[in-house]
Amino acid sequence: MKQLLKLLCALLALTLVAAACSDDTDDTSPGVDQSTSDGAGDDGSGDDDGGGTDDDTSDDSTDGDSTDGDSTDGDSTDGDSTDGDDEPSTAATGEPIYVGYIGSIVPGSTSFETRTAGIEAALAPINAAGGIDNRPIELLTCDDTGDPNVGVECVDSLIEDGVVTFVGSLNQSGATANPVITEAGFVTIGGFMLTAGDNGVADFYTTDGGNIVGGPGQFSACASLGAKRVSIAFLDIPAAQIIGGLVDSMVKPAWPDTEIVGNEPLALDLADFAPVAAKIIGSDADCVMALSTNAQNIALIRALRDQGYEGRIAGNSANLTTPDAVAQLGEDADGLILSQYYDQTSDGWNQYVEELAAVHPEASPDGWGVGAWLAGKIAALVIAETGPDPAAITAGVPEIVVDYDTNGLTEGPIDWSVPGDNPLGIVNLRNDSWIPVEVVNGEDVPDPNGFVSVFATGG
Repeated sequence: MKQLLKLLCALLALTLVAAACSDDTDDTSPGVDQSTSDGAGDDGSGDDDGGGTDDDTSDDSTDGDSTDGDSTDGDSTDGDSTDGDDEPSTAATGEPIYVGYIGSIVPGSTSFETRTAGIEAALAPINAAGGIDNRPIELLTCDDTGDPNVGVECVDSLIEDGVVTFVGSLNQSGATANPVITEAGFVTIGGFMLTAGDNGVADFYTTDGGNIVGGPGQFSACASLGAKRVSIAFLDIPAAQIIGGLVDSMVKPAWPDTEIVGNEPLALDLADFAPVAAKIIGSDADCVMALSTNAQNIALIRALRDQGYEGRIAGNSANLTTPDAVAQLGEDADGLILSQYYDQTSDGWNQYVEELAAVHPEASPDGWGVGAWLAGKIAALVIAETGPDPAAITAGVPEIVVDYDTNGLTEGPIDWSVPGDNPLGIVNLRNDSWIPVEVVNGEDVPDPNGFVSVFATGG
């Protein structure tokens, strides 16, 4: 358990420092957004964790089918969600059913925007096809500002405003907010496991591995693409210093032919990356795990390439998109591995892109947004089966979300009726795989082997 807590602290620390070191200093006031606007909202762009820059994302733009999946197979993509030819009279006009999203708006990060846009995109076609018993599902949002105390205020405010469940939340107040949610009899559907407070929570269901997969997963990404000698470059803070040991004990056993040949600390104030790059190259590493802030990772990549390193470099796809990498690094971006939680070549991804464009044409589809979109689809399915009673929804999730077909977005169907199977023993970590995607000639090239399990054992 101590080992697990150290890992979680390490991942959280890296997340917080990365957000704090962003170049974007825009900020937004906290609070619940109770507007139910007609679709004018955030741009939803970006692919980073921890927040966005605009919490005015509630949306009652309505079009789709709340019962588009069987209660046992959870098909999120079958129904009339994208046909757009329903008669106007089919749109839901009754009293709204509210669902709540809690996020952390952090300067330089846009996950708040992209996730709320994804949820709105998921609900819009459902509402246009009649909602649930002629009641549209509408999204209320709250920014916890990264403050655990504000997170509790968000929970209380959203419940007071009538939400029946929490959907897709990604915030930094799990340790304080989740107990309040559970005690009040509510559930979080499709939340992102960002902090230790999100892990092992019985009524916090996830569609991906969250930050638990993010750091250690870079080793499996390197190994799956044939690397035999991996060097780890990490932000030199106490929590991150143990990541190498955790990779060695929990991930490496799945890849016995791949060894760790270096653990290189990167000081917070490091200005000259040339010596570290030279040391990595001297270890004959054929893949480097870049586990620091975006700014440091970019500087390290430049230093490695300047000294002639041609091997692969695994980065955090949650914080660095391929377009951003190419924009900052040019040809030096080639050889980057930016793994994805969801298959962006799947039919499920294509449906997300189509529905997002219909509601937020200005938004850029990304991994965070599709995760929230999927959460919105699942939440609508559960509410359609149980009705809008929070207790019924909470009890119904593990009975309804069984073999839920994501149409290729995830490695397999989502099954929340059983606990997760992973070496960390986290019962709500049920999906611990992702797809390594390499940048080649400035374009994403997914691993032809598809999804790769991060841990030596587990689902």
